[in-house]
Amino acid sequence: MFLKYIILINIISGLFFIIDKINSIHKKYRISEFVLHILELFGGIFSIICLMFLIRHKVSKFRFYIYSYFILFLWIIILIYYNL
Repeated sequence: MFLKYIILINIISGLFFIIDKINSIHKKYRISEFVLHILELFGGIFSIICLMFLIRHKVSKFRFYIYSYFILFLWIIILIYYNL
């Protein structure tokens, strides 16, 4: 059940991140960093970290980097603590 949730939230987070990248190229409405960080907190951090480098999005935003890696660190601690 947990694995299905993680896969689903990462797909959703990845889609939001890709949509934000496309919108940034075309100077359209952007998805806020707050929403992206909330998706990361819910478990979408793994797809967002991968996509940051694959599609070169948000890599120059130092604050986004710091928050994202902090959330990744929290998820790693949670996964280790609960032996998931």
